[in-house]
Amino acid sequence: MKIAIIGSGISGLAAAYRLDQKHEIHVFEASDHIGGHTWTIPVEQDGTVWPVDTGFVVFNQETYPGLCTLFEELDIEYRETSMSFSVQCPRTGFAYQGSGLGGYYATLSSLLSPAHHLMLRDITRFHRDSRRFMDSGDQTTTLDEWIGQQRYGTAFRERYLYPIGSSIWSCARSEFANFPARFVIEFMLNHRMLQIRNRPVWRTVVGGSSSYVMKMQQRMRASFHPATPVQSVRRQKDDVRISIDGRGELGFDHVIMACHADQSLELMQDPDPVETQLLKCFPYASNDVVLHTDSDLLPRRKRARASWNYLLGDGDKPATITYDMSRLQGLDSPEPFCITLNSTELINPDRILRRFQTSHPTYHEMRADAQGRHDELINLNGVSYCGAYWGYGFHEDGYQSGARVAQQLLASAARS
Repeated sequence: MKIAIIGSGISGLAAAYRLDQKHEIHVFEASDHIGGHTWTIPVEQDGTVWPVDTGFVVFNQETYPGLCTLFEELDIEYRETSMSFSVQCPRTGFAYQGSGLGGYYATLSSLLSPAHHLMLRDITRFHRDSRRFMDSGDQTTTLDEWIGQQRYGTAFRERYLYPIGSSIWSCARSEFANFPARFVIEFMLNHRMLQIRNRPVWRTVVGGSSSYVMKMQQRMRASFHPATPVQSVRRQKDDVRISIDGRGELGFDHVIMACHADQSLELMQDPDPVETQLLKCFPYASNDVVLHTDSDLLPRRKRARASWNYLLGDGDKPATITYDMSRLQGLDSPEPFCITLNSTELINPDRILRRFQTSHPTYHEMRADAQGRHDELINLNGVSYCGAYWGYGFHEDGYQSGARVAQQLLASAARS
């Protein structure tokens, strides 16, 4: 078959890679780089060029098995990293990071705070209580309701759990508080976050994550079309047509929609009712992202600094997080490269290297039901859908959905 894939993120790349040997593949990408959220930016500092990742950064063997298998096939070099997490309050100067007692009591205010001492007890209790909650079968209680019922302290809620959750889903703390408790705890259990020992060993790609994208492209016969936004997709009797500015309509035997759910629905002309019903169950949160070298966004006390650094602020606004990319990627740069979400106004303009927008799937009450019906949107009248939104919204989810679409199309072709 002649297949068009719209979107070159991990989902589209996974589908292309698995279909490449049997079919003619064309990958269309709106932006000028292939890889979607996998984007390594080369930055020169003191005569050295550093590969700084700006989207996908970390993975582990336990919860990213498909991606690890792909990396083994591609012979990707990786290194271990730290996924430490810090919280700081700019108003009071309070700050801590959770990878050891030295970081946990990094400031005098944390050392003298009874609530901060009690937070350790609540963290341990939360690990235990969460497993009991999952056994209860409760599907509707929100996280905030359950935290209140269990009488956890304010420090645990506002300085630990809610900052972690809003960082993971790139949303406001108040929004995260209204997620169903089961959804949150299930995610944390699956990602080994509710245990002190035997946590996953996190890794990053040596040379930047874009190196795996380049290796995938080198091994494929597929044609890649960057800076080629698709305007619309419509089904015909004998094929599926995609419209591209300046090139008119192009016909394909099959089209794989590997962009975000909302983008996919917007591109489809006369979508099937099931497409509309399911794709509307996947909303997205937008984030303002800045790559910079302003270390003032990190905690003042170096003992309180971590790979992920959360800045306490208005709980109704999107999460403000600064990732220390030099720490995460093991870059021995003269000054740290940082990526900050949703606080551009706090960054010294002279320190800004790049600014862009990203979006990430967030929670919807019908999400789980829609995800259970993914098969209905695979090979539906010549169109299939894949994307990280079919899981938790992370790189492994994107890989698995793209591989699943490819597997089903290959099986269907073998039967015909």
